[in-house]
Amino acid sequence: MAFSGREIDEKSWEWQFYNNPCKNKAVTTLWDGDNLIALNGLSPAFCHLNGRKCISACSGTTMARPDYPGVSIQLFRECEEGNSDVELIYGFPNKNSFPIAKFIGHHYVGDICFWTIKPRRFDVSSNIYTITTFDKEEHGLLFMDLTERTDYLRDRNINYLNWRFVKKPFNNYSIVDYRKNGQIQGYLVYNLYREDIEQHLQVIDIIATTDESFVKLMEYAINEGCKKGVDIVKLWMSYSKYHETLRNLGFDYGTHPFKCVFWDRDMDLSDCYFTMSDSDIF
Repeated sequence: MAFSGREIDEKSWEWQFYNNPCKNKAVTTLWDGDNLIALNGLSPAFCHLNGRKCISACSGTTMARPDYPGVSIQLFRECEEGNSDVELIYGFPNKNSFPIAKFIGHHYVGDICFWTIKPRRFDVSSNIYTITTFDKEEHGLLFMDLTERTDYLRDRNINYLNWRFVKKPFNNYSIVDYRKNGQIQGYLVYNLYREDIEQHLQVIDIIATTDESFVKLMEYAINEGCKKGVDIVKLWMSYSKYHETLRNLGFDYGTHPFKCVFWDRDMDLSDCYFTMSDSDIF
C-alpha cells in the first residue's frame, strides 16, 4: 500500500539494515498483538557534521497502517528514542509523510531538485578509468578536503564506498575515477534509469578534489549519456560551490523537487553535500 505494490526484497533488506558497516538493524516497528502496524528504517552512515565525525542517518522505508490514527507520530518518536546514538537524521518525505514530519518538529530546510542537461559530445579525458571496486586507499580519502568546507557530508571511506556501490544487491552502477600524474583525484558513480518513455543517465555520486577533476568527470557523464542515447543526464548537487560550474556546463536546475527535512535541526542545504546516493531511493 505504501509503495504502490513494490516489495522490498530480502537481499536488499539485509544489505541495508543488517550488513550496514556503520550501525546494524536501525529499524523501528510498532505492533498491535501479532499485527505489524508501522515501520521506519534508518540508513545510517558515519558523517562529518560541522567538522566533527558522528553518525547520521537517512530516514526512509516508512510505512503505517491508515486505520491506526496517530501511529506515525508515535513511530517517529520511538525511532528517535531508540536511536539516540544517531546525532542527525534527515529524510525526503512524500506528500503523506511531510505534514506529519512538520507537525512533530522536523525542520523543512528546502527542496533538493535535479540538475538536468541534454547529453552532447565531449572529448573525454584520457585520465578517466573504469573500475569495478574501490580498491585504492586514495578512493576513501578523496572526500576529506570537503569535510573542512561543508557543514554536512557523509564519510565516504572505502568500506562505505564498496558497501554502497559495489555490494548493493541488484545494483546496476557503473564507476569511473579520474587520475592525474598517477594520483586519483575523483570518482563518479552512475546508472541508467527509465522514467516513463525517457531514458536517463543518473549521476548517483561524485567526489572530486579539484575543479578540473569535477569538470572532467561531469563531461564524461554527459558524453556517456550521448553514447548511450539517453534523453537526460541528471544529478543532485546541493553544495553551492559547484552550482556555477554545472550551469557553465549547460545544466538547468529545478526538476522534480524532493522536500528535505532534518529532525529537530536547522541546516543550510547549500552548505551540505547531498548527492543521489545520500537517499535510500536511488
